Amino acid sequence: MYTPRIRDTDHTDRRINQLGASLFFDPITIAHASANGIDDVFALYAGGRAGVLGDVTATQAAAALGFFPVELVRVIWAHGQAIMQPAQIARIYADAMSEAARQVWDCAAAKIVVELGTVVADSVPLLGLPLFAGRREMARPSDPVGAAVHVVHTLRELRGDIHVQSVGAQGLRPLEAEVVSRGSEGAALHQWPQPWPDPAPFVEQVAAADAATGERMCRMYACAIGVDGFTRFADAVDRLKPA
Repeated sequence: MYTPRIRDTDHTDRRINQLGASLFFDPITIAHASANGIDDVFALYAGGRAGVLGDVTATQAAAALGFFPVELVRVIWAHGQAIMQPAQIARIYADAMSEAARQVWDCAAAKIVVELGTVVADSVPLLGLPLFAGRREMARPSDPVGAAVHVVHTLRELRGDIHVQSVGAQGLRPLEAEVVSRGSEGAALHQWPQPWPDPAPFVEQVAAADAATGERMCRMYACAIGVDGFTRFADAVDRLKPA
């Protein structure tokens, strides 16, 4: 089957990643979550993302999240479970991020992101994509911006799951990929214990993993919405939030 070639989906994927990440610790997100019983922002983040898997163990959550030390996830996961079930945290987090986005995201752009992003998400086979699958199954808000938040995070987790697979296929450990992609700042942010490895021996493997992830995302966009559809989608993603 012929697949049209789309170039530079990496820019759009980076934009989706940034849009989703900008909501994680937005003051409105944090305030909404706190008003609904979750004051621990780390438990909110971990439960908000991996809680889509249901009442899994901390080890299972760490495996899905990928780039965090298992020991750290165990501590944070226990804190979250002491507050409420992970699935509840995920629902509250999703609602909180939608509330934050409603203040700044563009409604017209959001409608296009929902229209085309849903086609992409619905076209993807559920093969080894746990966070994507869980996020896609969540109830979607009825308003355009809330629905766009759902789509953005669904596609963000899609690329994340694919990247975890690509890194694993290169025989890399999470920290080895982390020190190449994010450097010492990333390793410190994700609280990896020192000493951290020298990134130099892993640069080529990480580049290959990045390329494989990007290529697979290109194919998914192309098969689902084609070149013209992706052009409309990418433009809408860029217009979702003022620079």
